Amino acid sequence: MSAAVRDATRADYDRIRELFVEGDEMNFAALPDFFRRVDATRRRRDEFFDLILADDKFSLLVADEGDSVVGFAQAHIEEARRVPNLVPRETLFIDILMVTEARRGNGVGRALMERTYAWGRERDARDVELNVYEFNAQALAFYERLGYTTSSRRMWRELPS
Repeated sequence: MSAAVRDATRADYDRIRELFVEGDEMNFAALPDFFRRVDATRRRRDEFFDLILADDKFSLLVADEGDSVVGFAQAHIEEARRVPNLVPRETLFIDILMVTEARRGNGVGRALMERTYAWGRERDARDVELNVYEFNAQALAFYERLGYTTSSRRMWRELPS
């Protein structure tokens, strides 16, 4: 069965939250110095999703298989900083792409990305950017298959004493 991608609605919030938890747990396991577990009362509330759905500069899409949401994508349009050495442009920025582990490798992520690209083109974006953590080899390989290359690298370390 292939996934059908559509705009998210309020009825999808609980399932999107479940998918966030799956991603949050993966991040916590890999980078406990960056990520922490939060209890259910501190997770993303309805108001968080309501703001995204109400803002034309944001997109929240879900992928359905049958009557189950198996993935989602959150994106926004970002203007280049207004500094002399940067070309003025609108960029589609993929904030989050999450597909439940059981459905990865079945075209769900690609379908979400294609629909997100279409949304960005409708808003005159000319390129697309995203962040992915170095530990996430599966996501890195996925994005490379889609033609992404590294344009910069953000590095960190603990502050020396």
